[in-house]
Amino acid sequence: SKKSSRLFYELAADLNKTRLGSANLVCCPLCLADFPFDAIAKLSVEHVVSSKLHGQTKTLTCRRCNNSQGTRLDRHFVSALKALDGLEGTEPIATVWRRPEGRVVANTLQSAGTKDAPITSRIVGTASNSAAINGIRAELRHGSTINLTLDFDFIPEQYWKAAVRAAYLAVFCAQGYEYVFSEGAKQTRGVIDGTMPVNPKIIMEAFPDAEPPWDILVMPHSFSDIGECFAVLLRLKTKRTRYLNVYLPGKPGCNWD
Repeated sequence: SKKSSRLFYELAADLNKTRLGSANLVCCPLCLADFPFDAIAKLSVEHVVSSKLHGQTKTLTCRRCNNSQGTRLDRHFVSALKALDGLEGTEPIATVWRRPEGRVVANTLQSAGTKDAPITSRIVGTASNSAAINGIRAELRHGSTINLTLDFDFIPEQYWKAAVRAAYLAVFCAQGYEYVFSEGAKQTRGVIDGTMPVNPKIIMEAFPDAEPPWDILVMPHSFSDIGECFAVLLRLKTKRTRYLNVYLPGKPGCNWD
């Protein structure tokens, strides 16, 4: 496509500046495999922030990295944001009501829990055991106790990795291959591929004074005790707009502890 071809030539020019003798080659920023133009079909245009979170900035990664990492991690990223919507009462939460007769599947909308704004749970009849539904009808009365299991459908560690991965690709878009071949990028790839643990303290919700003009914002920063780093602001849109700030090691690398 025109988009992938344009990105290929832009990245190939940057790669040739950073690594001489690499004309007409693109290196996947995640696995560092090289791809000539005649292998462009093995590359994919990837959203830095998932399109399901209204991400707009795009880059090229190889299809293998996009399929094995991007799709798998982005699912947890999107589910985590929807879980926050659910806790705020703007998105139903998948619910399971376990009974002796079988399970009942429902969607729970959490609100204030008052008479005017009750918490509601709507049963999904096609996914539920009919005998269990009849059992609920027979037992419901004033003072009944209800035990529900809420399913937020994400693993925190995978959500954190997805945020780190998006931030890594954001820095790649801003800094190019000079960053990809740095010690700091190597540390970050270790977190993404699971060879290094992810520290959730590097990921925090942010509240900018004004809405940034882009879905990603990369800010070089430094701390006296840690050294150089990048503060990456990610704009994420579901029922409302949220911002995540992710700290990544600077090019020289740093001690994440």
